[in-house]
Amino acid sequence: MNINKPLVSVLICSHNAEKFIKSTLTSVLNQTYRNIEILILDNDSTDNTVPIIRTLALHSRPLLTYEVKKGPSVRLIEGKENIGPYRGLNLLLNLAKGKYIARLDDDDVWADDKKIEKQVNFLENNKDYVLVGGGVIKVDK
Repeated sequence: MNINKPLVSVLICSHNAEKFIKSTLTSVLNQTYRNIEILILDNDSTDNTVPIIRTLALHSRPLLTYEVKKGPSVRLIEGKENIGPYRGLNLLLNLAKGKYIARLDDDDVWADDKKIEKQVNFLENNKDYVLVGGGVIKVDK
């Protein structure tokens, strides 16, 4: 673990997200800030969501064989029932080890590959703040 940079836990709950989960997860894996753990709860998907997540996690495996500072770790929790996004997020919060929590829906992407880096730098340099957010770009079909 990189002592100089705090760990950020990225929480994603998914359910039947095969159309979006690759771009969602890729947007996290492409972040310039590397001290990340990605926790994904799959809420009993019946489509190809889980195989897609597994493929992406394995594709990033060369980074995962080193310390977390060199690449994000991906942890997939496969639910045997759909407990919904809010109970799912509570479950992931209990598993998270990061100083900071970032949340991402399974059909969203982070358009800025420096998002986490910027937000961590801001929080580390502005101790009066406990929460940061980002903008929204709405995209329809």
